[in-house]
Parts: sequence; C-alpha cells; structure tokens
Amino acid sequence: MKTREKVKLFFLFIFYCVITQQVFAQKRTISGTVTSADEKEALIGVSITIKGNEAIGTITDPEGKYSLQVEPDQTLIVSYIGMKTAEIRVPRKNSILNIVLEPESMNLDEVVVTGYGNFTKSSFTGSANRSSDLIQMMFQMVMLDI
Repeated sequence: MKTREKVKLFFLFIFYCVITQQVFAQKRTISGTVTSADEKEALIGVSITIKGNEAIGTITDPEGKYSLQVEPDQTLIVSYIGMKTAEIRVPRKNSILNIVLEPESMNLDEVVVTGYGNFTKSSFTGSANRSSDLIQMMFQMVMLDI
C-alpha cells in the first residue's frame, strides 16, 4: 500500500469514527408541561434535573412548561415543594414529556413557633406580649385541655 492510500484510509477511518459518535451519542431537546394530579393545574418553579448530574437542569415557567437537552436513557428527577419527587426515564422516541406530580400528604401534629431578637421601642413595629401574660395563657390552655 502506498503512503497516499494509507493517509486516505486513516482520514476515512477518523471521519467514520466522528460520524458514528455523533449519531449514537446525540443529545435532543425534550419539552412538556408539569401539572398537579389533584388540581390539574400547571406548577410554577418545578425543578427538573438529570439523575447523576444534578448540575444540569431547568425549572418550569409560569405556565408550567419546560425544555431540557438530554441523552437517551437518562433519568429525570422532578421535585416540587408539597409534591412527591418523581424519577422519570427519558423516552427514546418522543420529544414531548408531560409530567403529573402527586401531592405529598404531610400531617403536622405539632407546630412550634419561636422568635428571638432584641428590639428598641423606636425600631419595633408590631405587637408583642409580655412573657408573663404568655405563660399565664399557656397555663390556662393546659388546664382547660385545649
């Protein structure tokens, strides 16, 4: 084989490798809408990331729509406050992926509100109780079993 033919074959091989890599590892854009299962309304600000690479992601717009570049066979992590986090596999063919999130029911047995801070009378705007009044009110609630 001559040197010229070897160079041609080498460049042909490199060209083939580059083309096949582009064909098989092709990113594509998927898009869709995220809605809630119970109210059937679009959810604003839903976080959509790629599992294993959470640095790549997006959030939904005010109409609940999103768009994200992904590779085939990746998994999306979809999360929103008050909803169950969903893991959804990217479809191979379809570029539209509408997502429905289920509500996460959390019952609060107890709510504790605490507040700390020092204020001067001139800078304080609001209402406050003296701690002795608050303790007396709490004692009455306990005695009345409220």
